[in-house]
Amino acid sequence: MPAQPDTPWIESDRLEEHLAASGAPEAHKAFARDLARDGLAVVDLGETLLDLCDSIEAEVGHHFEAGVTRVHDAWRRSEAVRRMATHPEILARLALAYGRTPFPFQSLNFNRGSQQDVHADTLHFNAEPAGFMCGVWLALEDVRPEAGPLVYYPGSHRLPVLGMAEAGALDGTTTSANYNEIYGPAILRQLDEAGMAPRLAMLKKGQVAVWAANLAHG
Repeated sequence: MPAQPDTPWIESDRLEEHLAASGAPEAHKAFARDLARDGLAVVDLGETLLDLCDSIEAEVGHHFEAGVTRVHDAWRRSEAVRRMATHPEILARLALAYGRTPFPFQSLNFNRGSQQDVHADTLHFNAEPAGFMCGVWLALEDVRPEAGPLVYYPGSHRLPVLGMAEAGALDGTTTSANYNEIYGPAILRQLDEAGMAPRLAMLKKGQVAVWAANLAHG
C-alpha cells in the first residue's frame, strides 16, 4: 500500500502523474482537477440522488417544523443522511483527490441558507495534517438566484490561511460581537489583493458541491 501523502494530491504539482497512475474513472479524475483548480467541484450523478433528497427531507423536516434552523449530525440518526455522508461515489472521488481514506465527521442540515459572510472553514476548524478537510453539500432543491445561493471565490483555497491574528486581532480581544468587524474586511482585502472574483454555485436538486477547507465562500 502506498504511503499517505503529507499534503492533498490536489495541492501537489504531481497531481497529473498521480491521476495517470491511479486507474480511476475519468469522471473522478475530472473532479480532482476541478477541485485542484477552483477549490470547488460539482458532482452530478444524474437522477440517482433525487430519491435520496426526498428521503432526507422526510426524515429531517420535522426538526424545522419545530422551529430549528439547522440540524447537527443528523447522519447519526437519519438513515438517508447517513447514506449521503458515506456515499461510495463521493468517497471514491475524495480518496483520489486527497490521497487518504475519507470519513464523515459532521453533518448539517439547513432549511434555508445560513446567510454567513464570506469566510474560509479553516478559520473555525481544520484537519491534522492541515488541508485534508473539505465540505460536501447535497442540494435538496434547485438553487434559485433570489434564494441567496452559495458564493465562492475560485482559486482562493491556495491563498495563505487567514486566522484572526493574521486579520489583525490582538490576543484575547476576539468576541462574537467583533468577529465580523475584524475578519470580514480582512478576507475581502486578501481576495481583492489576489485579484479573486466571486462566482455563484447554482446547483440543481441532487447535485453535490465539494469545496476545499480554505476556499473563501459565503
